[in-house]
Amino acid sequence: MENLSNHSKNVIRGKENAKELSEEDGDLANAFERLVAISDYDATDENQLSFKRGENIRVLEKVNEDWLWANIEGTLGYVPANHVMQLAKFEEMEKWQDEEYFESYCHMRLHLEMLGDVARTEAYQKAVVSNVDLVRGRTVLDVGCGSGILSMFCVREGQAKHVYAVEASSLADHLPKVLQENNLEDKITVLKGRIEAVTLPEKVDIIISEWMGTFLLFEYMIDSVIYARNHWLKPGGIIWPTYAQLFIFPCTVPELYQQKIGVWKQQYGFSFSTLKPKAIEDFFDRPIIDYDLAPNHCLSNGQSVAFLDMNTLQVSELELWSCSVRFDIETTGILHGFGSWFDVEFHSPTNGTGGESTPQPVILSTSPDAPKTHWKNAIFMLDEPLQVEEGHFITVTVKVQRNEDFRRHMSICFEITISEHKSKKVSHDICKEFKLWR
Repeated sequence: MENLSNHSKNVIRGKENAKELSEEDGDLANAFERLVAISDYDATDENQLSFKRGENIRVLEKVNEDWLWANIEGTLGYVPANHVMQLAKFEEMEKWQDEEYFESYCHMRLHLEMLGDVARTEAYQKAVVSNVDLVRGRTVLDVGCGSGILSMFCVREGQAKHVYAVEASSLADHLPKVLQENNLEDKITVLKGRIEAVTLPEKVDIIISEWMGTFLLFEYMIDSVIYARNHWLKPGGIIWPTYAQLFIFPCTVPELYQQKIGVWKQQYGFSFSTLKPKAIEDFFDRPIIDYDLAPNHCLSNGQSVAFLDMNTLQVSELELWSCSVRFDIETTGILHGFGSWFDVEFHSPTNGTGGESTPQPVILSTSPDAPKTHWKNAIFMLDEPLQVEEGHFITVTVKVQRNEDFRRHMSICFEITISEHKSKKVSHDICKEFKLWR
């Protein structure tokens, strides 16, 4: 921090007097600008303030372009200026993002695609059927119910006492008629709105939700499930899916590379090779999504880079995280990039206890060797393909950072080192960042 010495010597005195400022000089305190935190911040020294996204911050002085002198609940200290904004602007930005996101799910094309995803839909159905003794007579919360299919499974197959189906898009307006034509209107209550904004008449025994997106986390609907767990799930309640795991693996996709980049070598007898850098930038700066990867695309077994326990996961853990993994190349070939998939598991409290009647966890996987789903796979393509040999090993560090402003978006950085197995000589050292947004 520069040019803050005059403020620093007053920090201790300011902290001691902060309570007096907020209680005795209320009119003066209210005159200072009130801002809101747009992202979490952890203080790096005792003169700074730590805070969480959405926390109210009273600014006492603008020290310079980078730092503010502020009061948070009676404590004075420095706050980074790029972590705060005016409340009205913050609320407008949040509202716009939510409206854009939720209304994208009101189109029937998306719900037709999800209902037509047999692996996905039957996994949820199987989770209910195999745990009918747990669902029978219980209350269920369906977060982001969409077409209502999961809620209806819980009533018909699971014999749930009642289901609260929460849906924020305008599709919620049509669901009561769907329930009527299936004679389920007395068992399922549709609540239109974000789970963070609706009020349930009671706490529930089970939360069920299909929140997963590209690279598992994209769009961060998982936040809403965590909120529902914290506010509406009874102690000892069940969350489905219970666990989620994200995998990556080195892959070879010559047909994709040819389709996007190789094609510029020649078209109709003309060379367009000078456009190759532009094509790489346009096609490979973001991950390729919705691509069906097959087992023969894999150059090595997949490695887990994230494991989420929905019983304990906190939103703050998703802001910034990283993981390093190693791959031993099993097949000589061309490395074009890294594919990803995720698995989710539906557990009951008795899974793993060893009882003969204990149902096995239901697993829904989007891996290359599993039945295809509407998620398909995401591929993070290198700018240039690389030859790798059997016996080489690849070390990859994946760093994922959530966008501070556009909260449903993220950036994913791959730090890649390719080494020869015997000599451990590094042949390639690559770092590439990808943006994942709508």
